[in-house]
Amino acid sequence: MHISCHMGGDQSALVAPEMTQLEFPFLEELYLRRGEPKWINFLRAPHLASLHMYGFIPSDLRHISNSTISSIHLEFGKHNPGLREIHLPSADKLQLDVEISDLFCLNVYPSQFQFVVINTNWEECLCPPFWVVDYVSNLLGTVTELNIGNEHLGRKDGYSYPSQRILSFLKPFAYLKHLKLLWGEISGSACVDQLAQLLPDPEFLPELEALSISEYPSWPEFFRYIQQRQTGFITGRCQTSLKAVTIKGPVHGALLEHLRGSLAGLHTSLINIPPRRKGSKEWPAQPFERQGFDTDGLLCCYVCHKAGLEMGAWYSLQRTWRRC
Repeated sequence: MHISCHMGGDQSALVAPEMTQLEFPFLEELYLRRGEPKWINFLRAPHLASLHMYGFIPSDLRHISNSTISSIHLEFGKHNPGLREIHLPSADKLQLDVEISDLFCLNVYPSQFQFVVINTNWEECLCPPFWVVDYVSNLLGTVTELNIGNEHLGRKDGYSYPSQRILSFLKPFAYLKHLKLLWGEISGSACVDQLAQLLPDPEFLPELEALSISEYPSWPEFFRYIQQRQTGFITGRCQTSLKAVTIKGPVHGALLEHLRGSLAGLHTSLINIPPRRKGSKEWPAQPFERQGFDTDGLLCCYVCHKAGLEMGAWYSLQRTWRRC
């Protein structure tokens, strides 16, 4: 059942003025969007398996089903300041899509999150002092999968996402197994580079097994830190090893081979990457405006260089080639 139209209190009252219970005995999936219908308090779905709520979240949903729901997805609407308490029926998997500032003011019962999605303005968010392992575990439960950002909302107009705040937010997630960091590069250095530096630390995301990123790392350092994480697991210093690294973009095969070697715990030396520009060793400071940038003499565009695509033998270094 998909309910997407707004139903005001008067309209709900006209449906059943004396309503005490509205039961759908065979309903398995329910999608509610936009405004909150008054009759939500009377809704019963004893065999409900999947509940999705967008834009409004009632404070108490325990009455919907007495059985365990397979999946609950709560997507909050606009910013809702202030402390909120939400009571949910038992569920195998809970997905929360919320502004981080709202998350700090949220109490959910029971706390049993496995999957959390965070899309927010990190420039305005600081983790409070109480944001530690014990607090996060009591608030959210054993979160095993975490998505931060949106791969379609990269860096805009030179705006930078402060990576230190993201890393401070991540540290208390002691049970995290899958991390998706889906933002474009920040100014200064990529967030994934600072994240990679913490991978050999046995106290940082000790159960992390899979990492998905949408920005290109600094390849030699990235390979080295992964290799250190893997050898730390082999020697017993780290609790788990990385089993998968996903990069949301094209990457040259030679770099992927080095990544496979690093995941195997093997030391790898990076092959030399051709220069980006004739007569120059480095790219200009990032980010730079593509329009108006002098591309004369470029051997490849910035994105292709970060992906290592210029290493392909099919590109002639004797001519200018641009992807952008």
